[in-house]
Amino acid sequence: MNSQPYTRPLAAASTSTPIPPQSDTYIANMQRSQHMLHTNTSNDNSSVVIDPNLASLAGQASAAAYADYAHSNDPAHVPAAIYSGAHSYSYLMRFSGFDAVAWGSGKEERFGLVYQSTKHSDEYLFAFRGTSSVYDMWEDLDSTGTTEFRPHQPSKSFPNDIQVGAGFNRLYSSKSMSMSASMQQQLFNTIKALPQTPKKIFITGHSLGSALASLFTLDLATSQPSIELFAINFASPRVGTRAWQKCYDTQYRLKDSTIRIRNNYDLITNVPFDAAPFNFQHVGTEFEVSFTVDSYMHDPVIIIEAWHSLSNYRYVVDRATMRSPEIWLGEFFDQAITHTSWPMTSYAPDQQSLNWEQGNLMKVRRDLEAVADYM
Repeated sequence: MNSQPYTRPLAAASTSTPIPPQSDTYIANMQRSQHMLHTNTSNDNSSVVIDPNLASLAGQASAAAYADYAHSNDPAHVPAAIYSGAHSYSYLMRFSGFDAVAWGSGKEERFGLVYQSTKHSDEYLFAFRGTSSVYDMWEDLDSTGTTEFRPHQPSKSFPNDIQVGAGFNRLYSSKSMSMSASMQQQLFNTIKALPQTPKKIFITGHSLGSALASLFTLDLATSQPSIELFAINFASPRVGTRAWQKCYDTQYRLKDSTIRIRNNYDLITNVPFDAAPFNFQHVGTEFEVSFTVDSYMHDPVIIIEAWHSLSNYRYVVDRATMRSPEIWLGEFFDQAITHTSWPMTSYAPDQQSLNWEQGNLMKVRRDLEAVADYM
């Protein structure tokens, strides 16, 4: 099955009244989004095919969100345009979040960017960054406990008691005393202020940013159902419980318009845990890659970072999506800035295998067991 070039699906029908998730218009929007991502509606994740231009665009946008955070002390910083093939997206604005977990008393931080298509002015992209290190991620998660997710403008059909990770939801929906609006409020204020009413929104993120992107995707589906949605997320942790998964994948029909790219070696994609008493579940349709370092004698924290690095995901995914089937087998150097000389290998997704007795993996395992005991 070959990837097709970027094509513009028919625009969603305009409406001034909420559209229930069972309506013909809502279903048509989801079908168009599935066409954009070229997902297979079966449960065979190995048959998922991603448009290479969209995969590249998602990676660029997520990286740009990280770069914007790195320029937090530079109010004049303007993110550069990003590209889907020859088709560019221009930066419009940024949004922030209240990171109460990572900073104790809390701090407002830049968390994402909004872009507008230069070819179709009613198409937009929202990108969410993750955290800056693996152990920041453990702190930010704080999400084995759950809390009820409430959309910005819930429809009558939205179920009660949809439980998601407390840390994810706190970052998405809370604000400090000095903030004028929470991330959730900022996002929907942004939609109202866009230069042209959106017909299509592409959403992406990496790591914690994937969790936030997933909250926003469901929020949009229920609060603004006339907008056509599609999402590509990298290295997502599990966001909510089984009821959340059912609401996202089935009730709002987002499973086949959401691609969740996962490295089989990436430990962050396995938390929060899916076993009782946590019962967290992934959403969307999985696209697998499988890459790892060639030596496990390195610092175990850095090994985990290599498995989880957005730069490494992008390197492998950009090459995989140019092939048919979309699998890239090859050797490369770790793309993370702090250890670019490390040899790595990308395998077939079904070849992932770890010998936990190897090198420093024993320490990684002990650390994980300690985290599990703490949780």
